Amino acid sequence: MSDNGLPSFTPRKIPEGKYTFTISKEYEKRKHTNAQGDPFVSVTFFFKVDDGSGSPREHKESLLPWEDRYGDLLLALGGKRDEKGQIHASELGDIVGKKFQAEIKHEPDKDDPDKSWARIVNIETPESDEEDEVPF
Repeated sequence: MSDNGLPSFTPRKIPEGKYTFTISKEYEKRKHTNAQGDPFVSVTFFFKVDDGSGSPREHKESLLPWEDRYGDLLLALGGKRDEKGQIHASELGDIVGKKFQAEIKHEPDKDDPDKSWARIVNIETPESDEEDEVPF
């Protein structure tokens, strides 16, 4: 029980494993400021996760543009690298309904060892598929 007499709420985490993700709505950008006062942006993506039960689960994840997972996700959604090797979410067009495969892993919280977060990892991209092909 919680302090207010109501049962404690424990969110259901998506179990670790490989899933099909579908973008459920457009991404959202949020401006932040780091400890030194420098501005940066995070991008939150919204997904439906097909776990094979016939009842898709909701998942959202905020990514930072310098994370490898951010670039992998944009590639999986049809993004292309520019001449500098960068990929921009603004050039994706409509992403709602696009699908990709990835894994969920539970990452421990940095401040509370009793918590963990479901994170998308090992995002399958067209680039990773091409690496497996043998050129003729």
